[in-house]
Parts: sequence; structure tokens; C-alpha cells
Amino acid sequence: MILMGRGSVARALAAGVVLAASLASCTDAAPPPPTDPAGRELTLEEATAALPEPHDLSDQLVLQPTDEGDPEGSTYPASCADVLFGGEAMKALDRDHQATKAERDYAAERAGYLVIRVKSYDRPVPTAPFDAAGAAVAKCPTFTQTYDDEATKWSMSALGLSSRGDQMFAARMTLAEDAPPMLTGQIVDIVQIRKGHTLISIVYSVGRNSRAIPGLVDRAAEQTLAGLPR
Repeated sequence: MILMGRGSVARALAAGVVLAASLASCTDAAPPPPTDPAGRELTLEEATAALPEPHDLSDQLVLQPTDEGDPEGSTYPASCADVLFGGEAMKALDRDHQATKAERDYAAERAGYLVIRVKSYDRPVPTAPFDAAGAAVAKCPTFTQTYDDEATKWSMSALGLSSRGDQMFAARMTLAEDAPPMLTGQIVDIVQIRKGHTLISIVYSVGRNSRAIPGLVDRAAEQTLAGLPR
């Protein structure tokens, strides 16, 4: 039986995040390209440049190798996948409209595992996935995630952070008390921010024997947004 460590949980949950939509009225002539990068898709170089360096977030953090493969998992009830931005519409958008993706993984000894992703699309990121995620928090106070045939039960609550970008979703997942002993008490903070064509995803996972770095998630959101081209 395989149990997921802190980094695996963070990456698995980060993998469940996707998005886009909002069409301008049709005209005979194509509009000129916008000069504001928030109004267009980013290049890989621009998306990568937005990712903070470890020392910009905390002197406890070090970079970790980024695993290009994402673990496959399932959510029960299935509708609760909206909390993780993992519904079918999100997957379709990622598949059909994602222009680029950049990621950086960080770890701190006895202070958790952080994943930041910047995804950019050929369409503006819509409000609908954020609205669905907010509604799912109310509908899914608890839900089950299964990876590699290992099921874990989570409780969900809102995460109070200052709003950023065009729209933001923030939630905290706490592993249920009946989880395997090595995982009991784990918390995972999830933040999704849309800005024009860009989606920023932040997942911070902290185990029961670790101590979270104060303000890390909020700092990661602020620094990543600040790193987007202007």
C-alpha cells in the first residue's frame, strides 16, 4: 500500500488545477494585439520569469526537482473535484487552450512543500471555475481523494487571504483523523488566481510534524503576480 508524502500530495493537488473564457464582440477587422500582458497569453519565458526564487519567499526554502508527470487520481463525490479545479471543463480547457505552463517546486526542512504553477491560455480565464469552486466548498465539507488505490478523506474550509488579481479562490484542506498515522493532521492550502489569460496555482502542504512558514502562501501569491510582465 503506497502512502503519499507531503510533496506527492502537493503535486497531486496542484495537478488538479485548470481554466478560461470571455469573448469580444465580432468585427470585420481583427483588433490590434493588446499591450498589457494580462490581456494575452504569456510566453514560456515570461511565465517562468514570474516564478519567485526561494529566497524571495523564505530563507528556509530550497528548490526541488520538478516532476513533469502528474499522478492520476479521483475525487468522491465527483462534483467535489470543482474545489480542486479538476472538473471536465477545466481538463478540456487545459487540453484545448493552454498556451504554456511553468512550475517551480520548493521544500523546507520540517516546514512543508510548496508548488507554484503559472499557466497561460489563448483565451481569458473565466469566472465560472472560481464560482464553482466556491460553491463546492459549501457542498463538500468532506470528500475523498484516491491516488494509487490509496484513499484519503479530507475536510475543506475557506482560507482567509487578501484578494488578488482579477479573482481569487483560497481554501484549506485538512486530512481526516482516521487517516493513516503518518499522514494524520496534514493540511494543504490551495490558492488559485486569475489575471487576464493567466492562472496562478499555489499549493502548500504541511505535515503533522512540521511547522508552516507564516505568511508563505500570501507572499507566494504577491510575488508571482508581481513577476508577471507589465
